[in-house]
Amino acid sequence: MKVVMVDPGNLTPYYDYSLCKALAEIGCEVKLVTSPFLYDVIPDNSNFDLGYLFYGILHQRAINRLCKSAWVRKPFKVLEYPIDLLLFGRYIEKAKPDILHYQWVLMPALDCLMFKRFQAMGIPLVYTAHNLLPHEERRWHRKQYASLYGTVDRIIVHSENNRKELLQTFTLDAVKVHVIPQGDFSDFSGEPLIREKAKEMLGIDSERQIILFFGLIKRYKGLEHLLKAFPMVKKHFPGARLLVAGKPKEDFSPYENLIADLGIVEDVITQLRFIPYKELAAYFCAADVVVLPYLKTYQSAVVFTAYTFGRPVIATATGGLPEAIEEGKSGYVVPPADAQMLAEAICEILSDEARMAQMDDYARHLAKTKYSWPDIARTTLEVYRSLVK
Repeated sequence: MKVVMVDPGNLTPYYDYSLCKALAEIGCEVKLVTSPFLYDVIPDNSNFDLGYLFYGILHQRAINRLCKSAWVRKPFKVLEYPIDLLLFGRYIEKAKPDILHYQWVLMPALDCLMFKRFQAMGIPLVYTAHNLLPHEERRWHRKQYASLYGTVDRIIVHSENNRKELLQTFTLDAVKVHVIPQGDFSDFSGEPLIREKAKEMLGIDSERQIILFFGLIKRYKGLEHLLKAFPMVKKHFPGARLLVAGKPKEDFSPYENLIADLGIVEDVITQLRFIPYKELAAYFCAADVVVLPYLKTYQSAVVFTAYTFGRPVIATATGGLPEAIEEGKSGYVVPPADAQMLAEAICEILSDEARMAQMDDYARHLAKTKYSWPDIARTTLEVYRSLVK
């Protein structure tokens, strides 16, 4: 089966790579069509083709180096994207894939017009709804995404909760919506590190308990509630440290002010940059627990990255997060925006080293079984086969 995977903005490069690799390993002829990733070097892989057909005219990497402001770069991207879509349409006319699988769209109204063109060519369309709607939703988004979801032939979501919300929000045939979870991070994890070695690499005392908040820092991720929970944790574990690692996508100064107001400046370690995959082992292996205090989300790759490195997760009851966490076995689920409950869950894990070790093992087990890429690829292939005669 000939599959063209599309991620115009390269928004989920590690997910795209692992899915394409796994599909190729079970016999699909796969080409990933995307744009250069700005923050990390994704390895080449010989078992699937890779084409940078988006954002090549204005050389996005060069623009990113010259201009650090996303708001200034955005007009260049808006101008180029329609041109890239037309060129991509020509490529698809010649390639004639059996399946066209989109991971993201950047301009839903424009992309939907292209979807209709591809369907007129007789090419089945699959769309993975990583987010059912943009986190920064505008009033016109629901209409645009209603048209998009109504146009594609199959929709993949990452949890039953996402499926339920999608069907409640939009008028869709339930048969076209499939639940396929996100996968582990094994293609990028490298060799695991012992906890003490990882802490040494980060310059952290080996006796410290480490609570990790990881990923791009955005308002919806609720970091302020984890910061408010941390002084409560410190009362029981004076040696604990909170490690915040990720690139801010908003002004970080309100968090800095909150850290100062809470009197935890000496206890919060920050790495405010994009962490490339080759450094992930140090951060996750140094952690005792990974915390996702999100206010609202649909799913997060941080959960499955933590499982890959054998670390328990505490997350909030939003989107698909509760389905990914097995209560008391791979972590705990708490209400959003509840610092007290968050602190209690963290203390629960840190207080019992034997249970924490069991959670580590079980998290690693989930990564190798339930969230393994070979199983995800086989399930994805079943979706493709339902469309190809």
